[in-house]
Amino acid sequence: MKKPTKEHEQAPADPDVDELPPPPADLSATSAALWRTVVAEREMSAAELALWGEALHALDEAATARKVLAEDGLTVRHATGGLKSHPLCDVEARARQFFMGAIRQLGLHLDDDAPALPRAKPGPKPRTAPHRGAS
Repeated sequence: MKKPTKEHEQAPADPDVDELPPPPADLSATSAALWRTVVAEREMSAAELALWGEALHALDEAATARKVLAEDGLTVRHATGGLKSHPLCDVEARARQFFMGAIRQLGLHLDDDAPALPRAKPGPKPRTAPHRGAS
């Protein structure tokens, strides 16, 4: 007698195929591709994946700011009529700074032939010249 099968049963998963975590849905196509490349190349903890996702969000934010800056220019008129730095200059710089810090923290490198960046060690406090008052 033939054993009845259930229609909703699925074939067992192939143990040789590792399922990689998908990129966050709101990443740009470029950042999603970068996510897939890095996640496929190295094993990451949940905390590292979260940091990598935030780093790529920052990279997208920097790219968005750069596009607006390309249209608007690096300066805007102040309320009094003078020129000042476009506020998105700071947004782009901070987003890039965060991305680069995350790259270092994760031990990633930007060049395929370059070794992973070492973690920074705190050094001695910088010396400052004594303040000379007016005499």
